[in-house]
This record gives sequence, structure tokens and C-alpha cells, in this order.
Amino acid sequence: MPPASSIIKLPFSASLNKRWEQWLASKQPTPVPGAANLTSSSTQVSPQSAAVTKLSGFFSQSQLALALVIVKATSGGMSSTEYCQRLLKHAKAGRPVPPDMYRYIDTTEHWKDMCDKYFEEKMTLETKIRCLEEAQRILKEKLRSNERSPPRDQPGSIIGNGRGGGENGGHVDAGTSRKRPATSQEILEDRLGDMSKIDGDICVILSSRALHIIRQKAQLESATQELNTLVQINALAKYINQTINLLDTTISTCCLPLKVLKTTSKESKMLLLLQQVLCQVAYCFLACFNAMNHLFLTISGRLKQVEIVSRMVMFFKKSLDLLQTICALQLEDDRSRSPRSKRARLEGGEYAVNKYLAQALALITKEVKWEINQPGHGDILEGMLFLVIEHTGRLISDSVFGEHVAASDNPANISNSHTFPSRGLLRPESRYMIQVLYAALGGSDHDRKELIIRVVSAGHSAQNSTSRDSTAMPSGSGTSGEMLRKAKKKLQGTLLQSMLGEIDPESLRLPKKPTEMSEVEDKRLNGEKYGKEWLLETVWGLIGWD
Repeated sequence: MPPASSIIKLPFSASLNKRWEQWLASKQPTPVPGAANLTSSSTQVSPQSAAVTKLSGFFSQSQLALALVIVKATSGGMSSTEYCQRLLKHAKAGRPVPPDMYRYIDTTEHWKDMCDKYFEEKMTLETKIRCLEEAQRILKEKLRSNERSPPRDQPGSIIGNGRGGGENGGHVDAGTSRKRPATSQEILEDRLGDMSKIDGDICVILSSRALHIIRQKAQLESATQELNTLVQINALAKYINQTINLLDTTISTCCLPLKVLKTTSKESKMLLLLQQVLCQVAYCFLACFNAMNHLFLTISGRLKQVEIVSRMVMFFKKSLDLLQTICALQLEDDRSRSPRSKRARLEGGEYAVNKYLAQALALITKEVKWEINQPGHGDILEGMLFLVIEHTGRLISDSVFGEHVAASDNPANISNSHTFPSRGLLRPESRYMIQVLYAALGGSDHDRKELIIRVVSAGHSAQNSTSRDSTAMPSGSGTSGEMLRKAKKKLQGTLLQSMLGEIDPESLRLPKKPTEMSEVEDKRLNGEKYGKEWLLETVWGLIGWD
């Protein structure tokens, strides 16, 4: 019996065994072809003995299948022995590959990188899904409001249906549904306009959101004044979470329906309201940041640091993702229009949502008052810088390679394109990301740039040390130069990671997420539908306010 390493397993069945026996029966009584090379036995097998005893009793199915394949593949003037010797001559013994010669795809680092990449893709898709769900919710509300308003009929048909007499009044065509005759109240609401049309007016929605944010900001500042008891501390933390949740829903509710509105539009009132809403969003976020500083001065407040920091960074992430999604929808809308159409020639200018949303995000990053060794400041700043640089790296990858190389499924994030692109793709949101990145890095203010470097370095040192004294930033040109070098290395590593997908342990990181998020209650849903707040917001939305 040959060793197991020389056995080649080939498909074998009962029909193959039967064909083998038939082939042996057609030959003269000679030794089994190739049997001397397969076994150490010199036993001669005749057709008579093969008919009595099954060959499977002496040879395995793999050996029989191999012998049959060898016999069929043997040339006319070559014996089976010579053919087997030729096969053995060209066969190579397999040897294990040393670990230092492994391919990248065979190493554990490859699968770790793939898991990290899939996790980032999952988070990106979840953000896009949330944006689409919000857009779908807005569309459903519009459709529901349209369904509640009855269709307008002709006056003659209304009178005829009200009488219910005559041949036409009692006859219903085949295939048409029977409809309940409209009552006088429904006709009056249809003529004068019902409440659903008022609630669905975009100007009323924008005005209502702006006033709601102003009231929420005032309540947040009032709750910051006194933090003497545990109840007051918990109330302030609740106000901060509610405010951030309000800002999350506001940017998606107000920006998505107006994604095609341009600054050159004649809807001056709508443009002013949109600008006011996003401006109030920025100022309200700064109020949340100030309230967070007061909250983290207490021991009980610092217990909520992980959740509040994560919510504030995730708001910034959702805003950047929304800007990217809106720009993609605008690009599809522009491509769907014919370049020769009159509408495409007349409509110019800048998209209002892109401009005002980028201004709001730049205002946030510019006006935040960072402090060294202040709880939460280093994590929030590092998270914001990571998000802006991540989007910027994707834009650079698209403009240079024509695709996002970091999202490639190939090993080592190799580009899917076989040839170098003649021209890249410049995304429409590039100018807005650069505007936000410029403000996030400190702009033209040298002192603010140095402050940002110190805050990032202090936050990184605080993660690697438990002593507060070790995080202090001593003065001196040598220390300042070392911090500058490390900060630049972290920024550059983050940029390369977002462009090419390279994992850099020295890059910026997002703050860790809490194991459990507290439930945030929306007071607008639980409050009175047509109360005094609704009255004030609606009147101001209809009349206007400066």
C-alpha cells in the first residue's frame, strides 16, 4: 500500500467500478495495469477472479480511480509504468511556507484591517440610512397631509351628489370605487384650507424650529446657573441631551426639503429663515458646550462625560454626513437635467443649504473656547478634527484616483482601476469641507492654532497617564516644538489613513462610545399639539420676524 501522501482522490462511483471491471474483462489475463506502481504486492488479477471478488476489497476507490485515469491518459506507444515515472519526475513535494514569506492576504493583519474597514463602512451606511429614513418620514408626513385634505370637485358634481337623484346620481360605472359624498364641513375646509396645510408649510416649520431652539437655549442657560443639588445636576445633563437631540432632528428636517434651493432664488423669506435656523443651531451648540463645562466641574456631572461627549461629536458627524448626502443628491439632480434646457441655463448661484450649513459648522469650530486639561475638550476636539480630515481624505482620494481607495475591497486597499485615471472626480462638497477644516485648525489666528495643538497633545497625554500633573504642558521652545511635531504627525497620519486606508496607530481617534445611551424625550411630541407655543411659533412664521 503506497503512503497516504501519494494518493490522489478523484471522483469515484459504483458506475466507475463497473466500467473498470468491464475493461478488465475485455483484456487478456494480464496483471492489472499500473498495479505494480500503486501497491507493494505482486498479485496477479485475472478477469475470472475479478468477477468473483470485488476490486474494492484490495484497492481503495481513490487508487482505482487513479489507475483508470492513468490508463486513459497514457499515449499509444507508452506503457503505464513509463507514464507514471514521467508523472513522478515532474511532481514536487509540498513544503510549508515560512511565516516571513506569507502573503499579506494570508496574515492576521489583513483580516484585522478588513474588520476595521467593514466596521467603518457599516457606520457610514448606518448614517446614510438615518438620513434616508428622515427624508422618508418627511415625505410620509407630506403624503399624509395631502390625504387628509379632500380633492376639489366641480360645483355641479357636488350638488348632484348631494341630491342623490336622477339617473346619473344613482348610476356607478363599472370598475370605479364608490366614494362617500362630501359633507358641507369637508367642502368648507377644502375651500378655506385645513390645519394640515398650515403645519406642512416649510416657512412655518423653519420659523417654529428657530423659536424652539431659542427657547431651549434659554432653558439650558437657566439650568446652568444653579448646580447645588443632585437633582439640578441631573436636570442639566438631561437638558444638554435634549438640546443635542433637537439639533440633530432640526438639521435633517430643515435641510433635506430645501436641498435644491439656491441663493439666487426669489424665495427671500425662505432663505432668511433657513439661515436663521442654522445660525441658531450653531449658537445653541456653543451653549451646550458651555453648559457641559459647568456640568463637568461636579463629580456627579463627570460621570456623564462619556455620553455627552459622544453625543456632541456624533452631532458633528451627522452634520458632515448630511452635507455629503445632500451634495450627492444635488449632483444627481443636476445630471438628470438636460444641459440645453432653459431651466438649467437660468438657474445659477450656490445651493443655500450647502452654504449655510457649512457656515454653521465653521462657526462652531471657530467659536468653541478650548481649554487645556479641561474634561471633555480634548476628546471633542480630536473627534471633530478626525471627522473633518476623514471627509477631506476621501475627497482627495476621489480627485486623484477617481475613487475612494480606502474603501477598496482589494488586498492592501489597491485601487480597483487597472489604469491611472486621466482625470479625477472633484466632489461638490470639497469647498465646504475645506472651509470647515480651515476653521477647525484655527484659521489665520496663530495663538488659536497653538492652543489647538496643546489641547490635542494634552488629551493624548491624559489617555496614557493617570496623573494630572503629567498632562501639564510646561513652557519652552523645545516642548512646544515637540508638541507641534507630534500634532502634525497625528494629523498627517489621519489624512493618509482616510485617503489610502493605511492603519496608523498615531492617528486621531473618535471618543469612545458609552455602553448604554439614555433615552431622550421629545417634548414637542408629548406636549399640547395646538398650545400657546404652537400659536406663537405659527404666527411668527406667517407674519415674519427679524
